[in-house]
Amino acid sequence: MASTLAVLTVVPALFAVAAVVRAGRALQGTSLLLAWGWALAATLAIALTWLMTGITQTISSPWDDMLWYGVAELLLCPQIAVLGARRPGVAVWNWFVLLPLLAVLGWPVAAAALAGARPGSFTLETPPLVGLLLVLLMGTGNYAGTRFRLPFTLLVPCSVVLILISLKSTSVLTPAAARMLAVWCVGAAAAIAWRTARRPGPVPTGPDRVWHDFRDRFGIVWAQRVRERINERGTLENWPVQLERNGFVAQAGEAAGDVSAADPRIEHTLRWLLRRFVDEPWLNDRLGTQPPSSDAFT
Repeated sequence: MASTLAVLTVVPALFAVAAVVRAGRALQGTSLLLAWGWALAATLAIALTWLMTGITQTISSPWDDMLWYGVAELLLCPQIAVLGARRPGVAVWNWFVLLPLLAVLGWPVAAAALAGARPGSFTLETPPLVGLLLVLLMGTGNYAGTRFRLPFTLLVPCSVVLILISLKSTSVLTPAAARMLAVWCVGAAAAIAWRTARRPGPVPTGPDRVWHDFRDRFGIVWAQRVRERINERGTLENWPVQLERNGFVAQAGEAAGDVSAADPRIEHTLRWLLRRFVDEPWLNDRLGTQPPSSDAFT
């Protein structure tokens, strides 16, 4: 019979699913809906897998290990999906990057299934383990320095590592304990991300608000590319500001103040560069303005 703590672990699992479902509404109007779909699949998978292996214990070996390895794979996908979240290539990224990635990393599961899924047929060898960890590092590093760094660069990776530990023989944690902790990490990540998203940002409206929201949601990889393009444009047009990691700052010798909000060239540039990531209403809400009469970039 499942222990009381095992039953209580259903709570963070279900909370993670609910938090991701609610996040879908906040991500409307952005190219992150594919990443959201993978996040929903991952949280549903971890909740159902815990129910079957930690509560009802209806899954026999090695299917339980194979299911948990699949959960670890799915937990990688949302943040890797973010790296391809630029229109119009979002669907291409899904079909030609994410699905092949799952197929390659999932070879140990396929090999065990082809062998008849007998006890002992599923083993996690070093090559797929190293590959999975490298993908984990690539995806989670994208949120370092953002408001979501704690859930996405610490708690979600900890969950994946705990699942991998449960697949290896260790005297430190039993497989059940490691998987239970993994579920709690995912639940904590969802709770912190939900609370962070609800907390007001440092700037209510204007170009800085657009920048902060874009950087925190799309990560530092896309933010750095956009920042370089914005500053290139600013250099060509002799803007009085430049974009730094934490927002627009006045150039040396220029008067302080919200110069960026008063310069229409900055708004036009933001609209032009971010059109591949977000819809116009998303920008209007954060800029606090109505859309211009023409969307042409001049």
